[in-house]
Amino acid sequence: MFYKAIRDGKIVDVFSDADLVFVRMDSFMHIPVRCKKKADAFGILSSDMNAIYALSDTEGYNTVELVEFDSQEDYEAIRNALDETGGSIVEPGTRTRICGAGNN
Repeated sequence: MFYKAIRDGKIVDVFSDADLVFVRMDSFMHIPVRCKKKADAFGILSSDMNAIYALSDTEGYNTVELVEFDSQEDYEAIRNALDETGGSIVEPGTRTRICGAGNN
């Protein structure tokens, strides 16, 4: 399985099962720490391990939606596009959903 991290209609990151790292807030130290279960997590580490994305509204963190998909080819295409742009790419179909079919 693979996952797209989507924020504001744009893909900001992409992960394979092996690359997905969940984080929870340590109740004693009040810092993010790794955890094994999505149910315990408030967020995930970015694929470059330099940022944390929240999976629900959490103050101080950018919130993303994780969307599961199963195509290795799509994963590689998204990863290459993200690497080329150095940022984010528009989620296919977003313009159509926002503008409506046939509207420009």
